[in-house]
Parts: sequence; structure tokens; C-alpha cells
Amino acid sequence: MEQSKYLIQVRPPGDTLPDIIRSLVTDLNITNAGILYDESFVMDHKYRSLLLNLPTRHIIKPLETTDAGIKDQLTRLESVDINNFFVLASLANLKMVYGVASRKGMTGEKYAWFAGTKDSGQEFDQTCCERMKVAFFHASPIPSNIMRSLKTMKNGLTGMPEVDAGFYFDLAVRAATSMKKLMAGGSLPNYSLSKCSEYTETTPVARSIDLLSVFKVDNPGMSYAYGPMKISSNGLSMMNFKVNLLSYTIESMKVADRKEIGSWEWGSSIMYSPGMMNSMSGFRATTVYRVVTVLQAPFMMMDEQGNSCFNKSFISKSKTCSLETTPEPKILKSIVERNSQVSILGS
Repeated sequence: MEQSKYLIQVRPPGDTLPDIIRSLVTDLNITNAGILYDESFVMDHKYRSLLLNLPTRHIIKPLETTDAGIKDQLTRLESVDINNFFVLASLANLKMVYGVASRKGMTGEKYAWFAGTKDSGQEFDQTCCERMKVAFFHASPIPSNIMRSLKTMKNGLTGMPEVDAGFYFDLAVRAATSMKKLMAGGSLPNYSLSKCSEYTETTPVARSIDLLSVFKVDNPGMSYAYGPMKISSNGLSMMNFKVNLLSYTIESMKVADRKEIGSWEWGSSIMYSPGMMNSMSGFRATTVYRVVTVLQAPFMMMDEQGNSCFNKSFISKSKTCSLETTPEPKILKSIVERNSQVSILGS
């Protein structure tokens, strides 16, 4: 218990941002999900926790790094009936994934696509696709952030993405000022350090340092590079920042429609803009059934014009069928959407 007072865990943005997936899956009642991520996100420990206790069959995999690898990856996911895709990656990797999906023809109502990135203030790159509908979310700093001024300083804060650079900068400043407060308050009497090469014991040094209580206290008037720190207990400490959610409809590599859907913060539900909740209902893959039948009188026959039809004894509104000739059995394919009536598309 003593170690928990000075060994403090703070979750980085790449660990907290993926939790928006849980909110989206819940709001849209998504029943299957393929989640792909690149090295900019922390997903190693989320295999069990991200969608825990939700009735959603899902697969979480690291993103392949080549066009051929991504194509095979999407094909494998599709082969196990995954039609809702969440891709967490840099803008460059997002463009590569959605370009492959567009060329594979994985568009339309059968598929739902979501893209997330830590890159702040960016738009989805429409040049990736000929035709695609995407829900896009990205990190956004608090309005009072000082990231711009930190960048212009000598040896300024130039790391990317900004949300990571701001997080580690604010965390380092907070840790240093907290230690300074402990020292000034006399809370570190007879404190000494040993070099690793000189320490031969098998157990850590027992210390009585209550760094956590000081770490929790905000410095009055302190400015943040990106967002304020929320320090609670291990696993629940993180930096607060907003995630903006938008939707894009792309036609011929141009944005045909763009909507600001809402925003999200860790620990809360998505705050939808007025009327935008209904527009998100289109981001749920529609189950498509393929029905195959055989032409065989008197159950399935052709009329004199060669049009296929059902027998009246099965569907009262079917066309009149000729009983004079019975053609060779043929295969009919029709697509029946969920909650819709059967329709014959042709023989």
C-alpha cells in the first residue's frame, strides 16, 4: 500500500481515446466489430476490457503495414462476418486502410466504417477513396491550451502528435512541482538514492512518501499544454481532453457531405449535436441475406415472357405463371434485406 502512494500510474491518451468505441457500439447497437490499430495506440490490455459485457462479437488486431497485408487482413475479417470496422491510426495509415477498402469494394450499406486518430484538428483525407462513408473522430485540446506558445520557444515542444507531447510535458511539470512541494514541506527527511549497480538487495527499498496526495492537487493558475490532469487512483488517472466526432460522405475523392456529430470525453456518453443521433443510425452495417432457389413447377415457374415468379399458392400477389412449359431448372439469386419482403431480381 505504501508503494501506491509514490508509484503513480497515469493513462496516456493512446490508452483512453479508444474507449469511445464502447460508446459507439452501445449507442448504435453494433453486434460485430473489427478493431485495427497501429503503434500510436495502446491496445495490448484492452482485448478483454474494451467491450466487456456487451453482446458484440469482436476481433482486435494490430494493423498490417502494407497494402497487401491490409487487403488480406480485411478479407479475413470479412470471411468471419465482420462488417463494422474501427481503425485507430495516424492519418497516413488511415488513408492506406481506407484506400484498400475502397478498391476492394467494401462500401455501401453492408459495411460501417469508423476512423480514429490522435492527430489534433485534422480532417479526414478524402483522396483515399472513390466512394466511402466514414465516422471520423480525433483528439482536441482545451481552448485555453498553451501548445502554440510552447512550440515557438527555444528548444520548444515540437513532438507529434500534439496530444502525446502535451500529455508528457504536463505530466513531467506536475511531477517536478509535486516533488518540490514535498521537499519544501520537509516530507523527505534523510532521503537518499542508490545507484542500480550498487544495490544488491532483492526487494525494493521501503519508503514512506505520500507523493500521490500532493500530485492530486492542482497548482492555482497553472496553464496546460493540452488538457488538465485528472489524478485519482491507479487505472483511473489520465489527462482530460475532448474527442470530436464527425461524419464524411465521399464521392469521387471529394467530400459530398460533412457533419459535426458531437463530442466525447472519457467517463461520459457521447454528447450529440441536435438531430445528429439519428444521422448516426446509418453507421451500422445492414445484414444482407442471399437467397437461392430452383425453378421447378408448380412451386417456381416462368411466365410466357420469361419473367420469374412465385406460385400463387405461396404468395397471393405473385404474377400469373404459365403451366404449358417447364424450362430447365435455373438458379435465381435475390437479395432480401432484414425486415423487407422477398423480391425477385431475375433469373
